[in-house]
Amino acid sequence: MNSPQPQAAPKSGRSDTELLLAARSASGPQKYGTYFRLLGPGWLQSALKLGGGTMTSSLYIGLLSGFALLWVHPLAMFFGIIMLWALGYVVMNTSMRPFRAVTDRVNPVLGWGWILAALLSSMVWDLPQYAMAHGVLAQNLLPGIFGPQGMLGDFGGRLGASAFILVLCTAITWSYDSRGVGLRFFDVSLQVMVWIMTLAFVGVVIRLAFSENIAWGSIFRGLFIPDLSLLDSPAQSYEKLLGPLVADARAYWSGLLVDKQRDLIIASAATAAGVNGTFLFGYSIWRRKWGKEFLLFSRLDLIAGMLLPVTITSSCVVIAGAHQFHTVYQEALISQQPGAKPPPAKRIAEYNDLLRGRVMQAVQKSDETLSPTQVESRMQALPIEEKRVAAAIVTRDSYELASSLEPLTGPFIAHFVFGFGVLGMCISSIILHMTVCGMIFCEIRNVPHTGQTYRFGSMAAAVGTLGPFLWSKAAFWLAIPVAVFSYTLIPLTYITFFVMMNSRSLLGEALPKGGRRWAWNIAMGIAVTFFCASSIWMLWHNGGYWGYLGSGLFLLAAGIAHVVRKKRGAVPPRA
Repeated sequence: MNSPQPQAAPKSGRSDTELLLAARSASGPQKYGTYFRLLGPGWLQSALKLGGGTMTSSLYIGLLSGFALLWVHPLAMFFGIIMLWALGYVVMNTSMRPFRAVTDRVNPVLGWGWILAALLSSMVWDLPQYAMAHGVLAQNLLPGIFGPQGMLGDFGGRLGASAFILVLCTAITWSYDSRGVGLRFFDVSLQVMVWIMTLAFVGVVIRLAFSENIAWGSIFRGLFIPDLSLLDSPAQSYEKLLGPLVADARAYWSGLLVDKQRDLIIASAATAAGVNGTFLFGYSIWRRKWGKEFLLFSRLDLIAGMLLPVTITSSCVVIAGAHQFHTVYQEALISQQPGAKPPPAKRIAEYNDLLRGRVMQAVQKSDETLSPTQVESRMQALPIEEKRVAAAIVTRDSYELASSLEPLTGPFIAHFVFGFGVLGMCISSIILHMTVCGMIFCEIRNVPHTGQTYRFGSMAAAVGTLGPFLWSKAAFWLAIPVAVFSYTLIPLTYITFFVMMNSRSLLGEALPKGGRRWAWNIAMGIAVTFFCASSIWMLWHNGGYWGYLGSGLFLLAAGIAHVVRKKRGAVPPRA
């Protein structure tokens, strides 16, 4: 098969390989300055992962479990990095395009499933990015323009925010289509976005540290010592809320907290290295023409460009959320004071759903039949202690966190610094979603990642502009089936990388041998097991029996493709 060759990404007329070799013989600032300049695929992973989903999940991790789950994101990312190293090892030793390597050498069903899952997830998960970006513009940064009472009005504000972000992100995304200055502009833009996010949230935590007493000992324990007891018991800090409850109520709310903690742990693990991230990483290496010379440097790239920025940024959001919201109940949900500002309608609805769930659990135990009016009456009659638990675990968003920080940090840090950090999160993810879509369209057509195909394909992610209008309604109909499909592909993709790392027909003399092969397989085996367990949980949580049925049919198709290929016995030559 005649495959397009990767385009060089020259910087000052020198290839990445020439720069790396020159840096190895240099010393001091010049050496490390060149290394920093060469960082790339890892930065792209940070820009992709630090999006609205990370913001929301990190904030709720802090709210629900305090500092006790700080370890989740770093651990899951470390396991994801192991599998990205494996993919990078294959690409750098073979110079094959990852999609063609999978379809031609491993399994066409897995290859096509991988590419379609990356495409669908990039399109669907762009919707909440635009929705959150509009929210931060309308509430934190420019409410006078994009807010409901702003000069553009509610509809105009949503439309204007989507249009502004789309134009900005399209300009940066399309620069990836060019060489030299254009590609450098793309790289620098995303690195600046990552730095803005990281420094903004670090600044918030530093300001909190000067304003309040922060339990740094608990933070370091939560970051470096996984607390697996949270899989079957609530965080110890909830004792002050659970202690006054009667036995039946305590059992119910404790069980609910444990379920939410498990969901957070597993969801964070399953999404730490999403399927579109694996696609982006393989092709960012291939496009830069990184060869065997970059095998060691690629590890530094992932640690410095991905692990550290994502860990620092997400941890700062967890710390801020935990400090402001953990075990803190919203009194306004329980009893509205005269003249006080009412909570947002979505928070009231969530609070009422929590109380309704408690009432219905008691009703099911007693085999009673209640009318909706009677259920509402029982909800109002619940003890104040139970209402406080419900009011403490209701979710909050970035605006509510910023508002809670304002008395401590002042409006500039609370709304502008924090707001720019959240906006940077959304914009960087949108850019990478567009980039992945453009790459995928080029792969489907088997053409170079440039020109009209790349630009046209990148606009598939423009469906995200509907996020400010539709996300709350589209979340169920779009997010759940795409999540099930993506979660199925995450462990299968990693198993594919495992197979590729052990394929002599693919790697030839580059196949790891002896102790190195054992070390690779043990590390990959642990990572695959970790992601298989988390994905199985997420499949059940999101899709139930239908999720397992869909996964089973996909595995059956992959098995049939494997048997057919084995009978044919033909293996295409390496590109």
